Formats: sequence, structure tokens, C-alpha cells
Amino acid sequence: FIFSDLVLPICLNVDKSKIKFGATGTVSGIKGYNMDYLLKSGGVTIYDSIEGRCSYPGVFCTKHSTYIETLYSGASVSMCLNNKCALVGLLATNQLLTSTLDSFIYHFTDIAHFIPWIYSNTI
Repeated sequence: FIFSDLVLPICLNVDKSKIKFGATGTVSGIKGYNMDYLLKSGGVTIYDSIEGRCSYPGVFCTKHSTYIETLYSGASVSMCLNNKCALVGLLATNQLLTSTLDSFIYHFTDIAHFIPWIYSNTI
């Protein structure tokens, strides 16, 4: 890739211990509604367990937020760690716990757990 105004490098979190539960991050991604696709972003809180879910290595979760309702897979979460902002996760799935929208859980892959895979598939 040639970096430009449209293609920029991104910092990746490589320290598996940096994401603290209860921390906040910024999620951004595409939301589809009535065939209109909108780029949305907003703040989220990181959880280690929601009703017994999200307790897997390399996974963290957030609860429903008006900013991220019905985002598509691939949405990103960034956080500032040690005064540097970095990509920390990508949306893998969402799961409805009950019939209310407030019960959505969003599962994110923790980038730090997939650095070897990223290197082997991009370099």
C-alpha cells in the first residue's frame, strides 16, 4: 500500500494486558437501516462478562449503545493507552439476550491476541 490522505497507517495494541474491564473506548462502523448505510461512532464501556458471556481469551464485550445499535461486523474499537491511540478490537458478532434492544451484547476480537495472524497474512 502507498500511504496517502485516504490510506493511513494505524497503531495496533500488542499488549494483551492493556484492555481493562470498565475502560471506555470509541467504536466506529457502518450501520444499515432501510438500505441507507451510515458511518456511526460513539463511546462504549468494556465488560469482561455479561450474563456469563464474553469470558473467552481474545474476546471482550460491550453492551448496547445508541451509537452502535445494529452495527455490522468489522466495526472497530479504539482506545488511548499510554497516551497513544490504537485499534484494540473488531466487532465479530452481536447477540440479543432478551427481546429488548437494550439487551444486545457486542463481541469484539482483541487485536493483541491476533498479531501473529495479522503479520502472517499481510506481510
